[in-house]
Amino acid sequence: MRQISIGAAALAVLAALAACGNDEPATTDPERPDGPTPTSTPVPDYRVIPDESGFIDPGRWAIRADASPETPLAIIDVPAAGFNGGGRNIWTSEAVIGFWTVNGVHQDPCTRSGPAASAGDTVEDLAAALAAQELTTATDPVPVTLDGHDGLYLEVSVPAQLDYGTCREGGLVIWDNAPAWSEPAVTRFWILDADGQRVVLTLNGGAKREFTDMVRSAEFVEG
Repeated sequence: MRQISIGAAALAVLAALAACGNDEPATTDPERPDGPTPTSTPVPDYRVIPDESGFIDPGRWAIRADASPETPLAIIDVPAAGFNGGGRNIWTSEAVIGFWTVNGVHQDPCTRSGPAASAGDTVEDLAAALAAQELTTATDPVPVTLDGHDGLYLEVSVPAQLDYGTCREGGLVIWDNAPAWSEPAVTRFWILDADGQRVVLTLNGGAKREFTDMVRSAEFVEG
């Protein structure tokens, strides 16, 4: 009877120890953390042109055509040092590349009497409005494609003998938010349909091929 009592006591102790062991929390495998694995956000391979003007480094730069987040950005490769950037433009002393949304075209860019007349909604509407503008001369538009987006290319110029001093504020303003021209110039227009959004890349000056190549290599991404 004594031996049986000792055996029963030992079994009771073992059972108690086992019960205590079951109350211990399960260990966590450090190689497999609990919860979903966090995902990283891709870092853009470009920088956005600041509002303030200044020198910019070589590399990929994004231009905003307007303040709307629905308007795509135009990514331009700046090949070397010596370029400036600010607002809607990248430039040197030789050329200016701009990116715009154009709503209206002034019938007379010199007097600019009244608001700019609506330039419609399509690529063709804007090309027609530029062709009909007084004082300026537009070439016949030709089809063009940039980064898979179709549109029209044309050039707009003004007569060399124009007296800019007779114009409002001393310059020509071609469309609603355009910079003023105060000397003879030719502006090249790439008017594009970027997934239903009409956008315009412009190039003033820039006889060197590098500037045209910069425009033609433009990429468009969500704003």
